[in-house]
Amino acid sequence: LGSALPRPRGPHWMTYFEVADVDAATRLVTGLGGEVLRPPGPGAAGREATVADPEGAVFTVVTTGGTG
Repeated sequence: LGSALPRPRGPHWMTYFEVADVDAATRLVTGLGGEVLRPPGPGAAGREATVADPEGAVFTVVTTGGTG
């Protein structure tokens, strides 16, 4: 993560879920009571969005391969 997070942060990881359509998955998350932390856009693995479920668990939805 380089300097993206302040030190000392301790261990950190991000769970990624491959989806067919990042925009549709993001709408589904918000429709189910979650929130968008980073809206859909280009990322290191493809088109990505970082979201949180209603309990606050953070994860990223991604579409790789230049689609979605």
